[in-house]
Amino acid sequence: MNAEEKDMVRVLWNSEIRLRATGLTRTLMDIICYTLTDFTSNCKQPLSSTNNHERTPFVKYIVPMFKYFSQETQLLEFCSCEKGLETQDMEVLENDDFVISLCDKKYADGLGKNTMTSNEEFFIECSSGFEKEIVNHTLDDTLKLLVECSNSLLNTIKQNKNASINSITKKCAFGVQVIKQTLTLTKMTLKIW
Repeated sequence: MNAEEKDMVRVLWNSEIRLRATGLTRTLMDIICYTLTDFTSNCKQPLSSTNNHERTPFVKYIVPMFKYFSQETQLLEFCSCEKGLETQDMEVLENDDFVISLCDKKYADGLGKNTMTSNEEFFIECSSGFEKEIVNHTLDDTLKLLVECSNSLLNTIKQNKNASINSITKKCAFGVQVIKQTLTLTKMTLKIW
């Protein structure tokens, strides 16, 4: 695509490829257009190097793409900014003999629930601002994502105790970790050895 910055949004939405596309291809093209339109608008404001808080770039640059994915595909119900984790709550409650006051509440920076099952299956942790990484925070968030994804799969198993091993191994959970300007996608599944 070749366009001047001022014409970017118009060129995106009027692309012949997008206009001819149908079905899932059109949905994907629309998600890309929404995301790049939002990004183009954000580029008009210079980055502030005085604020390295993780929430600022997360809300400004990361949340929109997952919001548009959620709205356009209807596959996920997406929430952001410290959403409480039900799968984590259930696991902790069980380990604490179901005494709520003993539970340490866990939150995700972004959370996606499957719209067909209402299961938590998509987790996002933003580990730094754009300028500087705090390595201990990154490592903590990496472990947190692994726990979130494994608890999601454990919850799926507990909800489907009569499912065959072949069916249950088709289930998966996804984690996205944002470190500075890099997004890392992780897919966790169960595997038969």
